[in-house]
Amino acid sequence: NGVTVGTGANGAINANIALGSNALYSNTTGYYDTALGVYTLHSNTTGYYDTALGSVALHSNTTGSYNTALGTSALYPNTTGYDNTAIGSYALGSNTIGSLNTAFGYNAGQTTTVGSGTTFIGALADASANNLSTSTAIGAGAIVGESNAIALGGTGVNAVKVGIGTSSPWAQLSINPNGTSGPAFVIGSSTVPDLIVTNGGGIGIGTTTIKNTYMTIAKSVSDGGF
Repeated sequence: NGVTVGTGANGAINANIALGSNALYSNTTGYYDTALGVYTLHSNTTGYYDTALGSVALHSNTTGSYNTALGTSALYPNTTGYDNTAIGSYALGSNTIGSLNTAFGYNAGQTTTVGSGTTFIGALADASANNLSTSTAIGAGAIVGESNAIALGGTGVNAVKVGIGTSSPWAQLSINPNGTSGPAFVIGSSTVPDLIVTNGGGIGIGTTTIKNTYMTIAKSVSDGGF
């Protein structure tokens, strides 16, 4: 059994809930779907465990499952993509068959159509191509341009400064150790260090033995022509 409210709504089978004109209109065997709003999950036929809240959210979904769309037109064109989460008006608004994508914010992830495993956090956070995978853009207007990459902030008016240990970064990347016992910045491992900046301002290259605020270079590094 299910719940149906609204002209053309079709949620009365398979424990579905349809509230709003033409919600779950085309559903045949899909189950445990929730459609709240006009034309939400309108084209769904066999997709299951989908949730759509907001006018025309997940409108074109047919067989995609485990999708969540909250906001007007969120995941509107999705057809067979699965395990997507779109929160915000027009979030993932171009996604068709892409899966495992997450978008939070107005128009977030708008470019993605077939990408997978992408994450967009912030209004207009997006990708520069429609088929990226395992990519993340964080911040309003942030754009990530390749797969397996993370972009923090955008450019121009959307550019940001990143602070670690500080609430008011003054450089593009500001690190304030705030009395931590470990180093402020390291490239390499604790046993094979390439570069270390201590929390007291000392710099070590190829060594963990650093004298106060001086630069210390391991003999093996300096012998190599540093």
